Amino acid sequence: MKKEELFEMIDELDPALVEEAEQTTIVKKIPKWVPMLSAAAAILVLFVGGFLLYKHFGGTSDGPKDLIAKHVPAPDAASAVTEIHREYPWNERMNPERFSETEYDGRKYTTRLILVHAENVGEKLGEGHVSGYDTYNEEAHELTVPVYAIRGIDPTVGVCVSFPDEPDRAYAYTNFSYVPKDLKEFIDVLSLRETMTTGLVYVGEYTADGQIVYENVPTSLIWDILLDDTSVVNEGSENYTTYRSAFSISTSVNLIGCHNLSMSLTSDGILYTNVPDWTGKAFQIGAEKVQRFLKEVEENYQGYRYIYDQPDGKTGNEARPASGETAVGQTGEAQ
Repeated sequence: MKKEELFEMIDELDPALVEEAEQTTIVKKIPKWVPMLSAAAAILVLFVGGFLLYKHFGGTSDGPKDLIAKHVPAPDAASAVTEIHREYPWNERMNPERFSETEYDGRKYTTRLILVHAENVGEKLGEGHVSGYDTYNEEAHELTVPVYAIRGIDPTVGVCVSFPDEPDRAYAYTNFSYVPKDLKEFIDVLSLRETMTTGLVYVGEYTADGQIVYENVPTSLIWDILLDDTSVVNEGSENYTTYRSAFSISTSVNLIGCHNLSMSLTSDGILYTNVPDWTGKAFQIGAEKVQRFLKEVEENYQGYRYIYDQPDGKTGNEARPASGETAVGQTGEAQ
């Protein structure tokens, strides 16, 4: 058909049919899965964007850095002895070993077996009585001795005494029955801001893979996060042995002979401690602080997986502490 003939046929069409054809819209059928895919993509965008914002504004931790395996002496290996312990005769013992208890002002104190340096010996408080027992001869001994304060330590917690044959020396004794009413009192009576030092942070329990430990965590971080609210009341620690700690901090008050003791935290926010002695001290500081401290440690300090080695060559799970024992505070010096 020629072009001219085609145009002539179009001219002869009914104008109504031409108008109807121009107004007709061709609809293309869209598969059902296209809207579903678009909705899923939108949800994914919202989820990813929200997660990134949450992370940016203090969301969950990325977790601990890669842990480095580190072989160290087992907790009891550093102090292992090669001979069976025996009780020395009375005349072969030092004075604080002979006289294990001091009584002063209605309180009983127990020896710490350390010498208090002269610059830390405070004013004379009065006269007290020291007592001890000679197991060889089955004889009880008692002496009247001068009792002195220890600078920075409240006498309700610790004192020092001198013996007649050692007038220029003073030995520390602490009150095992002391229980503070709140965290402020606990800090003040021991002047912990000046006297406390901390060392390793132990996370979780010792397992077949070792013990997770963080080194060089500054004491200031403990004050800033865990001990910032001193109004927390002491709830006691009658259930001390049943607490399950999330992590523990090696703690020392060297002035009165408290070396490598423990400040432990549970996941539900309880801080309990055996500083200076095993008496009731448990403070509900809050789970948020415990989590925040652990997050800060995991993100900013290098963690290690300590593998404990025994002198007999055993290592790893074989060197694991016996049931009921803890590695807390046994390894490493306080920082």
